[in-house]
Amino acid sequence: GFNGAITYSPADTYSTSVVQTGGDVSVYASGLRNPYDIMFHTNGRLYNTDNGPNAGYGPGSATCTTADAVDAQAADELNIIVAGAYYGHPNRGRGLAGDARQCDYHPGTDPSDANHTAPIGLLPASSNGLAEYKSNKFQGQMQGDLLYVAWVDSTLHRVKLSGDGSSVVSDTTLATDLTN
Repeated sequence: GFNGAITYSPADTYSTSVVQTGGDVSVYASGLRNPYDIMFHTNGRLYNTDNGPNAGYGPGSATCTTADAVDAQAADELNIIVAGAYYGHPNRGRGLAGDARQCDYHPGTDPSDANHTAPIGLLPASSNGLAEYKSNKFQGQMQGDLLYVAWVDSTLHRVKLSGDGSSVVSDTTLATDLTN
C-alpha cells in the first residue's frame, strides 16, 4: 500500500512551524547534513559517513532560521545511526515545530548529550564509499573493519571498531594517490 504521499500542517507552507501529519514516509534520524553513504554492519549497527560543510560554498545553518556567521570548513563524520537521534545539523527547510533540538547546530567535536548524538569519528573531507570488510584474508585481521575513501586526499582508509562496534579504535590509511 506504499504510495509515498505525505501531508503537512499547514499545507503548502514554507515555515519553521510545519509538521508532518501523515504519510508513508517519516524521518528515521535527523540532523545529518549530507549523508553520503550508509550501511548495515554484521554487528547489527547502522553506520554512515556524513559530509561536512565546505568553505567557499556558503555558510551552514546555525539554527532553524539563521545561517552561520562564517562560511566554515568542518570535518566529515562517521556516525552510528539510531532511530530518533539528532546528529547536529539544523534543517531550515523543515524546522520541526515542537522539537527544539533540531534548531541547534553541533559541530562534530561536541560530545553527545540528551539532545544530540556525536559522531564516533571525524573523517577527512569528502569521505565516501563506506563498506564492511567481510573476507577472512589476512588471517581475518580486517573482518568487521570499515573501509572508506577520502576523495579529496585520494586515500583509502581502514577503521577498526571496538569489540561492540560503538567506537573507533583506529583509522589508518591503507593506500594513497588513488587518482593515478
